[in-house]
Amino acid sequence: MENPDLAAINNACTIMSNPAPGADIQKANEILMSFKLRDDAWTFADKIIDSGTTVQAKIFGVQLLLDLVKTKWSIIEPNSREAIKNFLVSHVISWSADQSIPPTLLNYIDMTLVTIIIHEWPQAWPSIVDDLIASATSQPHTCRNNLKILSMLSEDTIEFGEATMTSIRWSQVTAALEERSQIIFNLIEQVLSGTQDMYVLEQALDTLKYIVKWLDPRLIFETQLPVVLCNHFLPQDHLKSKVLAIFGEISNIKNIPDQYTQFFPGILDLIVSALSQTNLMELYEIAPDIVKSTIFTLSSIISTYGKAIESSNHFESLGTALAWITDLMTVVDIDNFKTCCELCQSIAKRYYLEKNVLTNDFYKGFFAKIRRIMIARMERPIEILIVENDQGGISKEETKNTAQIELYNTMREALIFLSNINSEDIIAAIQERIILLKEHWDCHILNTICWSAGAITGSLSISDEKSFVIMILKELLEMNANAQSVPDKASIASGIMFVCSSYPRFLMNHAQFLKTILGKLFEFMHNDVPGVKEMAVDSFKKIAEKCRRTLLVPSNKEPAFIEYLIVNMDGIASALSNDLRAELFNAVSIIIAGCNNDGEKTALTNSLMEKINERWLYQINNLNENDFNGFITILFILRCNDFVAENVGPAYHVQFQKILDQIIQIYGYCCGICTQIISSGGEVMVQNDNFRICSQIKSSVLSIFIKFVSKTHDSAAVLNIILPQIVMKLLDEYPRAPPQCRVPELLTLVGTIISKQSNEAMSHFVTPIMFQLFKPSVELIASDFDAFMTFRIPLVFFMSNVIKICFASFMELSPEVIEIFVHSIEWGCQHPQFDICRGNFELLEKLYSTVESKSTPAFKNAFYKSFFVSTINTVFDVMTDTVHKFAFMEQTRLLKRLLALQIEQNNPVDISQLLYQKFQNREIHYFENVLSLLLQRIHSFPEFKEILRNFLIEVRQYSREDPDLFVEERNQEMQRNQMIMQEVPGMSGPANEEFQNPF
Repeated sequence: MENPDLAAINNACTIMSNPAPGADIQKANEILMSFKLRDDAWTFADKIIDSGTTVQAKIFGVQLLLDLVKTKWSIIEPNSREAIKNFLVSHVISWSADQSIPPTLLNYIDMTLVTIIIHEWPQAWPSIVDDLIASATSQPHTCRNNLKILSMLSEDTIEFGEATMTSIRWSQVTAALEERSQIIFNLIEQVLSGTQDMYVLEQALDTLKYIVKWLDPRLIFETQLPVVLCNHFLPQDHLKSKVLAIFGEISNIKNIPDQYTQFFPGILDLIVSALSQTNLMELYEIAPDIVKSTIFTLSSIISTYGKAIESSNHFESLGTALAWITDLMTVVDIDNFKTCCELCQSIAKRYYLEKNVLTNDFYKGFFAKIRRIMIARMERPIEILIVENDQGGISKEETKNTAQIELYNTMREALIFLSNINSEDIIAAIQERIILLKEHWDCHILNTICWSAGAITGSLSISDEKSFVIMILKELLEMNANAQSVPDKASIASGIMFVCSSYPRFLMNHAQFLKTILGKLFEFMHNDVPGVKEMAVDSFKKIAEKCRRTLLVPSNKEPAFIEYLIVNMDGIASALSNDLRAELFNAVSIIIAGCNNDGEKTALTNSLMEKINERWLYQINNLNENDFNGFITILFILRCNDFVAENVGPAYHVQFQKILDQIIQIYGYCCGICTQIISSGGEVMVQNDNFRICSQIKSSVLSIFIKFVSKTHDSAAVLNIILPQIVMKLLDEYPRAPPQCRVPELLTLVGTIISKQSNEAMSHFVTPIMFQLFKPSVELIASDFDAFMTFRIPLVFFMSNVIKICFASFMELSPEVIEIFVHSIEWGCQHPQFDICRGNFELLEKLYSTVESKSTPAFKNAFYKSFFVSTINTVFDVMTDTVHKFAFMEQTRLLKRLLALQIEQNNPVDISQLLYQKFQNREIHYFENVLSLLLQRIHSFPEFKEILRNFLIEVRQYSREDPDLFVEERNQEMQRNQMIMQEVPGMSGPANEEFQNPF
């Protein structure tokens, strides 16, 4: 191989970093990329670094070494490794002492040295860290750089090492660092006590921030370190953030020994004392980052060690810190406010759950302030669709802000705890805001009152809730009557709807008030301000879900309110769009679903559908392909039927029979229109309005069938009428239709029918279904992952039911169909979308489980011979590509099942060879060892899973702390926390029954 033109490389680096006019950037990039591809490129790195005339060329040379260390370090000759180490150490020493060396270049070579240390230390290079510590005392610049190297080593090992190192290597480096805790601490202590160089001092503090995570706790808590930091450095404004960051890290150390928790009250005392002369509100104006660090550190210490602080009676410092927090919560900065809210939620939660009466007096004033601050700054709930725009007008919110939703949830939880602690005070706080609103009208004040009132639902006793809701709704209704401007009326309407839909228990127990509120909602359904109608329908639906029993019961010799609703549906819905009118039908049918008498439920359903059936017959009888307004009406009516079928279940049977012939007719009619549109205009016509309407009609028809089949008790009718006479006719059209004309609901319908039957009942239908439905559906999605996305989940559902119910018939299918079946699942496992990938992995495991337990010996042998190796290959392909980490648990379960099979194809040698082909940077015996370990732990899922985790880390695919590797553990922790929170009145939503408040 020819020697490279180093001058050309030097020139190319210059052009790429700072191109002169007319420079050929593309050619320069080609020169550098071509050179980097050479296997021996790294052997010229020293020459490029030493002879390079520009910083960019030297950085390029260092990057060559960094790439070598990351990818090929273990396979180059030992002599070459020693030469590189000596070269780097020499240059690190000389460059760190040379003030002309740019920090970027020095940082690159430091990074390369740290990467080698992680590979070599302590086994192959035992002296390097000790040498760095020893040489740090030679001169300030060297000291500063060596401290930086130590901080980089700490960060790369403790924080990021588990993403790039094997578990064994990570343990070795971590243990070696911990063994040197004392001498590293001594170096930093020496710098803090003796240096006059501010840059070295700042680096020492930065390094300390990284190493406190793994330092021996004795060095933190049993020395003068906290005192030195607080007394000497924290009062200095330019060092405040660095010192506070150190204490923030200390408070976040995991699994700290219990004997050291007693030191945190003293640390809080030191911090508060050091900051006592600082006006944080004034400091925020000139140095907001320092204030942010202060809030974070105080919040971290108090939320983590609040119990220790309280039990040791350090209330003075705690009170001062909390006073700062409450003051800073009035600052506009949303990040600081969020941190403060999280702290307040933590304190209120601990106080409520522990019920420590000794802290009652201390927290009483703090909680009162927090209630008022949070109410005044309450974030908008997700249910609120009406927002004030930049021009001061009212508009409908089109997108949701995730950060706002998270903040609202935090504030809601805090207010619920605060309400449970003292409901009288939170009611008083909201009343104070109402008085303020009456004195000075402001939409923001109005909104925060309503949002806070809705947030605390479920946390009040029945009597408190009654008086509170009556009070606030009366005030809002009075404001609505007196409001003059349209925006003000819209804002008040939004508040009324949110509050009333938040208190179903009150409405259930006060039927007359409920009817008044519903009347107001019907009024809002005619309001033309954007978002009001949507909120009115949504609020009505929520009330319908919670209060349906009340609306079904007659009162004072008046018929049940449901009857009023049905009779007046046209008038109530007259100003609504078709989509909202369909949602209104949804809500009314939810009420009907609450009826316990089947006869009455059917009668109410028929009554609800009576007028809409008249419109249905008119549209069917006057259908005109040239007037698609009729098709739009048909689509609306079908959606209403779909909602009703979903909600009332078997009570829909009579209605279903009434429209059955017509929906089959309209389905076929729309099939013809769709085919004609695509045949004449091509694929682009899928965007055609008429095509889209007809496709939606087809989907709605099938959705009605799905709801009926899934909820009916008449399985014989499904088997004898719907399946042979209707579905099989629909299937005739499916394979002949252009791909764009097919709808995925047919897969769901057939899958649902199968799930309700037996293999004996379905045996005559399975083969034609597979040819007319399954194969054409697979053809739709076989080309790429983005094609026909809506078919993928229904296809999994269909195949799952075939395996579950019709496996005996499945075994009788042709080898060709079975091959398509298996390979389509394997293809689905490779899909990047979460639900599709996981669903196919679960399906593949179900298939192998069923083959093992239910198939004949002949089928089993043929199946494994045909598909075992292919499936193993698919599992490892997906498991090691990093795209599908979210499916780790499903992958693990499937792999465990496959490796447990006692079959000829389950050959560790062959599987090792397969893995070797994927990762040729490893020797084949490595994979043999991995498989041996997996097979030894095949009967212990936790141990099997841990070995597999280590394997994925070792081949550099996953981080050891990647949350996707710990889904099961994370879910268990979430469930434990949810169980605790569910015991708190209001935390799970509106109350439905009386509870005993512990306070």
